[in-house]
Amino acid sequence: MTNSTNPTPFSATSSVKVEFITLPISHLLKLDLEPELISIINRGYNKPRFKYGIIDTPRVKSSLLKDFVIDENMMDDVWLCLALSLEPTTNVTGMGNVFDGSKTEVMFDTNDSGSELTKKLIQKYPIGTLNFDTKPTSTSNSTETTKSIITKSAQLLHKILLLTTPSQLEFQVLGTIVLRPYSSIPRNYSLTAYTSFYPGVSTKLFTYITHFAKQQLGAKKLWIDVIEEHDLVGFYEKLGFVLVERTLCKVDPVSKILLGKEWAGLEDEIRANCNFHFVSIFNFNRQLQFQFTRPTNLKKVILKQQPQQLRGIKSKTKKLPKMSTSTTTPEFKREQLESVLKRRFFYAPAFEIYGGVAGLYDYGPPGCALQANVIDAWRKHFVLEEDMLEVDTTMLTPYEVLKTSGHVDKFSDWMCRDLKTGEIFRADHLIEEVLEARLKGDKQARGQATEDPEEQDDKKKKRKKKVKEIKVVKLDDATVKEYETILAKIDGFSGADMAEIIKTHNITNPATGGPLEPPIEFNLMFETAIGPSGQLKGYLRPETAQGQFLNFNKLLDFNNEKMPFASASIGKSFRNEISPRAGLLRVREFLMAEIEHFVDPEDKSHPSFVTVKDIKLTFLPKEVQESGSTKVVETTIGEAVKSGMVDNETLGYFIARIFLFLTKIGVDPKKLRFRQHMANEMAHYAQDCWDAELQTSYGWIECVGCADRSAYDLTVHAARTKERLTVRQALPEPKVVEVLECDIEKKKFGPKFRKNAPKVEQWLLSRTECELEKLAKELETKLHITADIPDVGETEIPGDLVKITKKTKTEHVREFTPNVIEPSFGIGRYFEEPSNSIQG
Repeated sequence: MTNSTNPTPFSATSSVKVEFITLPISHLLKLDLEPELISIINRGYNKPRFKYGIIDTPRVKSSLLKDFVIDENMMDDVWLCLALSLEPTTNVTGMGNVFDGSKTEVMFDTNDSGSELTKKLIQKYPIGTLNFDTKPTSTSNSTETTKSIITKSAQLLHKILLLTTPSQLEFQVLGTIVLRPYSSIPRNYSLTAYTSFYPGVSTKLFTYITHFAKQQLGAKKLWIDVIEEHDLVGFYEKLGFVLVERTLCKVDPVSKILLGKEWAGLEDEIRANCNFHFVSIFNFNRQLQFQFTRPTNLKKVILKQQPQQLRGIKSKTKKLPKMSTSTTTPEFKREQLESVLKRRFFYAPAFEIYGGVAGLYDYGPPGCALQANVIDAWRKHFVLEEDMLEVDTTMLTPYEVLKTSGHVDKFSDWMCRDLKTGEIFRADHLIEEVLEARLKGDKQARGQATEDPEEQDDKKKKRKKKVKEIKVVKLDDATVKEYETILAKIDGFSGADMAEIIKTHNITNPATGGPLEPPIEFNLMFETAIGPSGQLKGYLRPETAQGQFLNFNKLLDFNNEKMPFASASIGKSFRNEISPRAGLLRVREFLMAEIEHFVDPEDKSHPSFVTVKDIKLTFLPKEVQESGSTKVVETTIGEAVKSGMVDNETLGYFIARIFLFLTKIGVDPKKLRFRQHMANEMAHYAQDCWDAELQTSYGWIECVGCADRSAYDLTVHAARTKERLTVRQALPEPKVVEVLECDIEKKKFGPKFRKNAPKVEQWLLSRTECELEKLAKELETKLHITADIPDVGETEIPGDLVKITKKTKTEHVREFTPNVIEPSFGIGRYFEEPSNSIQG
């Protein structure tokens, strides 16, 4: 259709007002504007469609509802925004003819392409003559504001339609955008039908719809799905979006129909000339408080890649026909990957020209860049989004600190030694490898092996484990079951348990067959001397946590005495591994990122738990492991906390946040599980602990630990240093409580213990309420207390020298020692095997 009316001239220098009309899709359909809206949207999408020649069907064929996958119940929740040009007057009724030209008549035609329409609009409205207002009105009542926006938009559209026809309205529209709920996730919205026919309108539309989504709908996240080959990723990144997910869309080479059931809900079959990539991106603008939450019900087969890697990917159309349509996944070969990483100097053994030292590695330029990107993503995901207090503490730690924390006595692994050769093995790893080799040999003997002999020979040559050769020996069913049970419970065995297993199942040195001595404890800390005298004993820190605990009072003061709060630290830690192995998975120097979240022991709820409670995770609880099984439990983190499987909300919240971070940087959720520590393997400070484990060619490997350390660390450091590491909070009303107090008969106490009297007295007065309760029972039954007192030794305190009684006190201030929830990340473990557990 061409314009047949007489043009009304207007000055090219005049300022032409552009209004943003925002209405629910249901309102627009009542005005019978669907054909015109379909024409506008298709005209906009035809630009990239004809330019790149990938998609062979229009954006919309006959129905907006089907195209946007909207049911009738959602029509009021889907919003269409139109950028409409008006005449340079505030009186809408005085607009004149909408086809006016500046000094020459501009003729529009329904057959105009998007590019032709843009040229004509620039001729009609020269650059600089349009005036935009991109911020919707905001009031304290968002409901009233939304209603006023609907009313204003509806009135304006009605007035325009009185002066023009729906067909003519097409050529007043400078751009469109649709806002709709995203994947049933609360406060998540996606943008679609995003078109622009005039320079700069696209960014103006985005600014307007962003304000509208945040102010009127309370949106936290905005998503857009685009075709990567249309070269739009860079444009959206400039608007603050980050590329998260990437899907290969395959096309039937004969019918050209897009394959996959995930497209079945759309209006018609999508036809394309070649395979292409579908990309999901989300807005990460911190000013708008947009945060990433992984959708839980995407129907696509996702190939995730890291944002830093995906930026700048621009596939050229001419290369697309060469893309393989094969569905066969190539076999993963760890040795080839390690060879490439070392050859390209992602990392390499340290001191290599001197023969190297096991467990020590250097990072090259690409390895440093990758590590920096992961650290940057970690800092944004945790420190910035959670408002944590980041600290950087020293790596040298005095002996007294780690003695108090328990690391000197308990930070150990079990090792066993070959009595003849002196070769040392880590006991649990040796048992694991020997029994796994025997089970593989049993499968081969039963004819269950899937590899041909040539592949087996090739793997034997490359085998780096202690077991050099797998013997084909059939085991009886009971033995197989027993081996499987041992492997399921291997992390929970004590030294005595492993000694019994080694003896019972005749586990020897795999290379020589020589006998092994029973396992003994080996402390994993590197000992050193601080200062020239060598008298101040110290260690290289095994974790970053202790520096955060010792600075607790300073951090609490910095946070204005407010609870709860969290500190974080990123830095090197050191562990003198018995048998470093598996590349970067078990090394002696590594980068850690740790969080210490300090929380009230009487209230371990978390205000943001509701935002993650519906995330479904894979768990391996301790009860399942103790029964000898490895069958996982799939449930939401909300149900896991409710059932008591996960101890509390704050621990559950961080488990979910760990999952979101790992999937964000590319970990495959199908190869990720959370395993609970069994009683025997629980750290000396932990109340509950879960490991995020990745499935790799080495098996399931821990990459993150998340523990409830209770109040252990602050309590022991306070007792040793006599410093208060507590929180004091004023009670709203005075509180009468009963407390246990220890009274000492000082006249008799001094003569009894002489020079040790102050130490014994201090030990008694520093006991906690729970400890005093136990001592009171001991006094009642035995009439004395027996205790192992530091620097004194085992001491018996007669009942006539001490009394423990309950007394009533009125408290105006509540004083408590915070509990600590600790997520602990081993950063280097994400780099070892990206092609297996990490997608992309």
